[in-house]
Amino acid sequence: MVSGARTAHNIEVTAESLQEDLDRLRMQKQALERELAAVVAHLDSVQRALGALQGLMRDPAPAAARAGAAEPQRAPA
Repeated sequence: MVSGARTAHNIEVTAESLQEDLDRLRMQKQALERELAAVVAHLDSVQRALGALQGLMRDPAPAAARAGAAEPQRAPA
């Protein structure tokens, strides 16, 4: 039979181990949340860029006209 003191010690050791795990997991969770936020931001920018390119592919003529209008006019030589 296990003594009461030994049982109490085993419980204490287990509690300390679980506390260490909890602290480590909280830090890991924070790191993953930061990484997820960065991935979401990148995903949003890629989706916007893709949407813009798909818009150009659907209607290339007005985009080309806008690009030509944005270029400065050169004086005749």
